[in-house]
Amino acid sequence: MLIYPLRKLWISADTIDHQYNAYDWGWFSYDESMPEDSGRNPRLYSMADGIVVGIVNSHDDEPDMNGYGNTITIKYPSEGYVSLYAHIKKNSFMVKVGDRVTQGQPVCRMGNSGYSFGNHLHLEVCKGQTFVRHGGVDYVKQKIVYATNWHYVDSDTQRDYNIAHMVIEPNAEDIAKNQVHVFGNDLRIRKAPATGEVVGFAQQGYYDFTETVEQGEYIWAHVGDYWMAANTDVSELLMASFAPIEANPDVNQAEVLSNDLRIRFEPSTSSKILGYAPKGFYDIEESRNESDYLWFKVCGAWIACTDDVLYHAAQGDEKDKKIKELEEKVSELEGTIVLLNNVVKTQNEEINRLKNAIRSIEIICEGFEAL
Repeated sequence: MLIYPLRKLWISADTIDHQYNAYDWGWFSYDESMPEDSGRNPRLYSMADGIVVGIVNSHDDEPDMNGYGNTITIKYPSEGYVSLYAHIKKNSFMVKVGDRVTQGQPVCRMGNSGYSFGNHLHLEVCKGQTFVRHGGVDYVKQKIVYATNWHYVDSDTQRDYNIAHMVIEPNAEDIAKNQVHVFGNDLRIRKAPATGEVVGFAQQGYYDFTETVEQGEYIWAHVGDYWMAANTDVSELLMASFAPIEANPDVNQAEVLSNDLRIRFEPSTSSKILGYAPKGFYDIEESRNESDYLWFKVCGAWIACTDDVLYHAAQGDEKDKKIKELEEKVSELEGTIVLLNNVVKTQNEEINRLKNAIRSIEIICEGFEAL
């Protein structure tokens, strides 16, 4: 993500004024609350992690009607953009060509060099890895660059240009917390749980929420002071209440055999996905047959009994009792069969002994007859 390279954002010339995709930022009055970032020569910062690929420092810090004046060009490989800062104050550079810079690192100061009529920053942003003069993108209108809570946006500039503003930042993934997982960029952040005023954009990551509200076609999560819509094509609600519990043979439970089983708002394959259940046992609050599945209500939501879900009925369930009784009878019969087999084996051994005795008598009798 690219952020604006100066803290105070005030557009003094836009793409219409230039007749190509560039904006001028300035001219500022001094602000005691941020002495290094406003006034005549505020600091300018790197828009993202990148590499300094060009510096021009040959112009005096006074207008000479000669193009960009002093400049710095920074390439952002991971973001896929390159930026040019123009009209830089002479000898204000804090880096050199070839230096690697991090997002938010000060690199130079705003000036009045080149074709300029007052201290300001002329900023162009090109897509790709090479800067092309007047060949940039409309980074404001296309919302390629973001302001953060670190920036101060002039009210007139915000009203006229609707600066993209990232008002919240993601947290670490934590299955013990209720979170929204944003897996696409630029999820809109709103002041209220409705498709109203957009106050900013959330990037990929996990965001803790305190409550949810179902409004319109979405479930809205309350994140900090703002709201974001879950269950869209770029976000999903992950609730800590979906964590599995210990197996309990005294209550009806569903056992999930694989991770990421879909949990839905209603017992239907077309219902909104609220999150995903990991392996483990879940108490069943209610069951229902819908959409060719047996559905179980767990943690206030629904999962489908599929190949990945086993149903463990409580021991007090009549069906389970009958199955248990039959299993016990089968076990008894198996024991009886073993005993009978032993009896038959013993009887067979006795018969064989009698046969051998009879044969011995027959042999003796045959001997007497021979005598």
